Amino acid sequence: MALFRRYWPIFFLALIPLIPLWRCVFLGEAIGPFDQIRQMAPWNGPKPAQPWDVLQADGVLQFYPWRDMVFKAWGGMGMPFWNPYELAGTPLLANSQSAALYPPHILMGLLQIPTATAMVVLAWFHLFWATLGVYVLSLRLCATRVGAVVGGSSFGLSAFMLAWTGLPSVISTVAWIPWALSAVASLFISPPLAGMIVPREGEGGGGSAISSFLLLAFSVGMMLLAGHLQFAAYGFMAIAVLSIGMALIPRG
Repeated sequence: MALFRRYWPIFFLALIPLIPLWRCVFLGEAIGPFDQIRQMAPWNGPKPAQPWDVLQADGVLQFYPWRDMVFKAWGGMGMPFWNPYELAGTPLLANSQSAALYPPHILMGLLQIPTATAMVVLAWFHLFWATLGVYVLSLRLCATRVGAVVGGSSFGLSAFMLAWTGLPSVISTVAWIPWALSAVASLFISPPLAGMIVPREGEGGGGSAISSFLLLAFSVGMMLLAGHLQFAAYGFMAIAVLSIGMALIPRG
């Protein structure tokens, strides 16, 4: 019980992404609007009941094949250089949203997890990682643990995060932004970030500014490797705005 009392926010935040993903987790469904492409060759099935949405269909027509090629390349201990299925072939590694060098994608490939399952695991991880990042950022900005859990849950289950789950490069990139902001805040607030995730009662964080710089560098690197450069740019803007704001706030 003592362990649960200290770590209950992490347990809770790890479970809540299962709410929107329950059909994938418990019924074995894949993420993506597959019904929208059933009438296309070679399937030639019935027309979808829902209106056609080309942005939604990208989740199946683009991201699923990109992930499949990346996972299979790493599973065969090769580099995912080339996509032979578009036009006369197109670069896969140079396509940022294929995220061929993103470490979680490399891990899924090396473990040879089937593509549909890997995409569900990655969706769960990034929703959880986003909620945990906002939780840590909220603690860093002096929220209570309950308030930080509410903040993290609200972000992870927000319409934005759930709507973009089918186009995974978005949530993969955005999930790292709160961690970068936490590192920035930690550089301006004493004590630094280390130890903030599960502080004991009456216990502040410990560590050094070096750990905050390392977390910032790591988070920025993962934002870029995750592939959606537009949202990575938003992350850089947020880092700049928070840095300026924290520098202007007087501290006693």
